[in-house]
Parts: sequence; C-alpha cells; structure tokens
Amino acid sequence: MQVAIANGQQLICSNICKGPSCSLLGQQFATNVLLVPLGSCEMVRGVQWLSTLGPILWDFEELKMEFIYKGKRVVLRGVQKLAMNG
Repeated sequence: MQVAIANGQQLICSNICKGPSCSLLGQQFATNVLLVPLGSCEMVRGVQWLSTLGPILWDFEELKMEFIYKGKRVVLRGVQKLAMNG
C-alpha cells in the first residue's frame, strides 16, 4: 500500500499492526497502525484514527482538539505555538 505524507511524497507501507493501543492523557485508544519509515517521528495519527472519534472541535491558534470518546470529554493540547511570519 502507498501512503501519502504531508509533503506529498508517497511512502510504501508493507506492514500493519492490527489493534494496538496507545495512551493519551490516560485514555486508551486502539486502532490499526500502518508502519512506514518517518525518520524522527515516533508515530503520526492519521485520518483513519481521527475518523473513529466522531465530531472534533479544533482550535489551531490554541493548538487544541476536543472530542467525546466513550462518553468522556477529551482535550488534547499541543506543546508549543509556531512563530507566525507576516
């Protein structure tokens, strides 16, 4: 399978891990993971994972996303803001 990454490059994915879980703020999330060489990134969650969350409230200025998962409100926050030029 080919996977498109943010810069438009296509990477080959020949392996998948079905159903591993990861913990974000103490909440366990399970999803399939495609294994592709990403260099310095440990893991990137993509559209397949986001589509399992239902409606998501995004605030890109505050680097925040909020959604309901298993009946609980989950708020994920970025660690730093990017400098804006212009």
